[in-house]
Amino acid sequence: MTKIPWNNLESVGDQSEYVTLFHNTLTRCVVSVHKDITNNRYFRSFCDKFVESFVSKIINNLSKCKPISEMLLDIHALKTSILEMPTMGMENPAPPPTTFTKIVNKGIGKIEAILKMILTPHDPPEGLSENYILLIGDKNITNFQKILELKGLRRNEQQQLIEQFQQRKPKFMVRFDPNID
Repeated sequence: MTKIPWNNLESVGDQSEYVTLFHNTLTRCVVSVHKDITNNRYFRSFCDKFVESFVSKIINNLSKCKPISEMLLDIHALKTSILEMPTMGMENPAPPPTTFTKIVNKGIGKIEAILKMILTPHDPPEGLSENYILLIGDKNITNFQKILELKGLRRNEQQQLIEQFQQRKPKFMVRFDPNID
C-alpha cells in the first residue's frame, strides 16, 4: 500500500492493482485457514480479529501514503472483499453474519471518514473544522493536525486552520450544568 503513488492517481473508475492483489491473496489465505480451522466459532473469531488488525494497519499506513488523491473506491472494494471472508471458498455462500458486517462497517467507516476529511477542501477554514468534528467525531487538536498533514498542507497553511479549529471546538462541546432549570 505504501509503495503505490496515490498522489499520481488521477482517474476514478476501476480498482487499483493493490486491491486486486489484496483480494486474490486474501481469498487464497482465508480458504487455507478455513480448511485448518474447522470450528466455525474459531474461524469467525479469526475473521473478526483480522478485520480489527487490518483497519488498524490501513489507518497507520495512510500517513505513509500522503498526499492521497483518491482511495475511497479502493477502500470500498477492500470492504467488499473483507465482507466475503466468512464464506470464501464455500460452494453455496450465505450472507455474512450481521455482527461481522457491523464490525467491518464500523472499521472501514473510520477509514472512509479519514479519507473524506482528506478530500474536503480546506477553504473555507470553518467548513473544514466543522466537517472534521462531524465526520471524525473528536475534538483532539493532534488528530486534526494529522489530517492536515495527510492533506499535504505545509505548516504555515496549517496554522490558520488549527486556529479556526480551536475557535470552533468549544461550540461543539456539550456541558452539563446542574444549576440550569
